[in-house]
Amino acid sequence: MLEQAFIPEKTEAETTLSELQALERYPEKNAIDSAAFERLFRLLGAVTRKSRARLDSENKIERPLSFRYARARLYNLFRSTSDRNERKKILEEAHDRDELLRQFLQQGEVNVYTPDIGSAAAQFTVLNPPKKNESQHGAPIVLIPGISNDLACVDFVAQELAQSGRKTIVIGHPESYVGKADAKFSDAVQRSATFEPHARFFTEAIQKLTVDEPEIELWGISTGAPIIAEILAREPQLANRVQNAVLINPASSVAQSKRQLWTGLLKEMKENLRHPSNMAVQVLTHGKVGPKDQEQFAMRKNIMAALLQRICEPSPYWKQARVRPGGSIVVVSGKSDDVTHCRDYFNDKIMPLNPQMKVAMFDGNHAGPCVRPAEVIKLITEAQKS
Repeated sequence: MLEQAFIPEKTEAETTLSELQALERYPEKNAIDSAAFERLFRLLGAVTRKSRARLDSENKIERPLSFRYARARLYNLFRSTSDRNERKKILEEAHDRDELLRQFLQQGEVNVYTPDIGSAAAQFTVLNPPKKNESQHGAPIVLIPGISNDLACVDFVAQELAQSGRKTIVIGHPESYVGKADAKFSDAVQRSATFEPHARFFTEAIQKLTVDEPEIELWGISTGAPIIAEILAREPQLANRVQNAVLINPASSVAQSKRQLWTGLLKEMKENLRHPSNMAVQVLTHGKVGPKDQEQFAMRKNIMAALLQRICEPSPYWKQARVRPGGSIVVVSGKSDDVTHCRDYFNDKIMPLNPQMKVAMFDGNHAGPCVRPAEVIKLITEAQKS
């Protein structure tokens, strides 16, 4: 059966159904139903190293279920046509996406030390687009995930950006499950009234990882957005290299209580349970904690608690954030984002005071851009051109 056939390791037009059947070990048809459960576990912060995608000892890909959504779409397209040329294109795209996943899993660690924030380190990865899709327009994109996350929560977004033709660099948070932070960094975060320690960390990390790039774009999701705004306001040397910035469902938009924040999160969870295909992909990963990790785990909890307080307060840097002349800062807001409530705030309070800012709205909630990245990337591209 075709349901048991779809690993794109052959891209010739003459690939037959029987050959495909022999290649597949895990039917993609089951991905859409199964992925809803993993997304629920992700939302609840129950993801551990074991359940992440990885490369095994033979360098074979263990595909995350979020990635298998894209393969399920290609699988359905493959089923719907008997045209050999169309099937060849579909299989080539599937091959390209497997290669991007392989790149995503080749992760490194970027280390930062400054006297004022101490030592911190985070995972990073670099995705190079397929040659035939490589864009001649647009600088490499640096993507910063949401609150205290590593790279797993933006795997779908990052790979979709690269598939669209953009070189993409993703940097996780130092207090994430696979990051490292010392006591000085933790203390700096807890003392700060803004995201300054994180802005300093990401500034240093970005400069290290983009030393050969004259221009870059900065994209931030949720808590990554106010961190980028603070970088653009406080780090002019880096801001002068930023061609464009994108703030996706930015946290720290409005003043709200912790109760209001958690009410919004619970509302989003309820909505996602009603529509499993939209299950959130935010990952508050912590995994299992061994005796040697107790100190790091305690610091991570303290840092995240401080950040949760920060995101309940409006950032003072939205109006001051600037990219290089001629660039734009696109704010992407979900019409039903009840976590950040950013949809009206930027239109009414910020955009009139920041000449580089544009607001683009999409039908979706806080996690929508991580679930339907192709749709949101298209929206952003159109906003940047307008």
